[in-house]
Amino acid sequence: MGPGSTYTIGDSRRSTSYNGGVDYKGRGYIQITHKENYQKYCGPDCVGTSAPELDVCGCKNQWYCTVTDPAVCPQARTLQPDYAARIFASYYIENSLVSLSNAESYWNVGKAINGGDAYASDFNAKANAYLTLFLNNTDKTTTLLTWLNSGTSAKGDFDVIHASIWTVSETGPTGNCPGTWTRRPGTDTFDASWSCEGGVTDVIDITSVEGNKIVLHRRGINGDYTGIISPDGTSISGTGSWFSPGTKWLVSVPT
Repeated sequence: MGPGSTYTIGDSRRSTSYNGGVDYKGRGYIQITHKENYQKYCGPDCVGTSAPELDVCGCKNQWYCTVTDPAVCPQARTLQPDYAARIFASYYIENSLVSLSNAESYWNVGKAINGGDAYASDFNAKANAYLTLFLNNTDKTTTLLTWLNSGTSAKGDFDVIHASIWTVSETGPTGNCPGTWTRRPGTDTFDASWSCEGGVTDVIDITSVEGNKIVLHRRGINGDYTGIISPDGTSISGTGSWFSPGTKWLVSVPT
């Protein structure tokens, strides 16, 4: 997409391009757009190698981008709750939207986010609907606010989930492949290395945690680890989608 380019979705047409290309269209809680905003509010994990003439994420002429695998389309990370929440909070704080929200000036909040009157009106209607919902369910609202103020992660209190370093072992019929995964600060992404096969490196992303079940994506081979977190929250056992039969994946936290 170059200057003045257009693309069509149904009967709608956008006459101006997204800075950085169509892959940087709106995503997340506040529909972040443009490459510079992805970089500013989400960071390098959410910025890919897209160029204006490319369509890496399958966004052109689509209501929603068709590629959601962050290994292919890093911009898709803005849809993950942790990233989306970080973008939301950073944008609100930097653009002084907290005071407007506290004053229940939701139309002006919407206007500041998007710049359009139609978006501002829609934002105002939805914000007031949610406010009514919270006011009509005071017990649940109090429970939610208590949890938010506690600082507890949405992923739970498992130590292994929040650890900065994981000690990993992939053991099977052909032997053991030990490794160390180091978390990138403030993210759910690990820089991983293994000592087998002359030294192997890759990048791993936590993609979901539901109860004691965890799924991670290994970018280099486009495969997933699935595992169960131990009751004491200090280890994980599971397998990989590319593993041969009998191979196990084990994670522990260094003491």
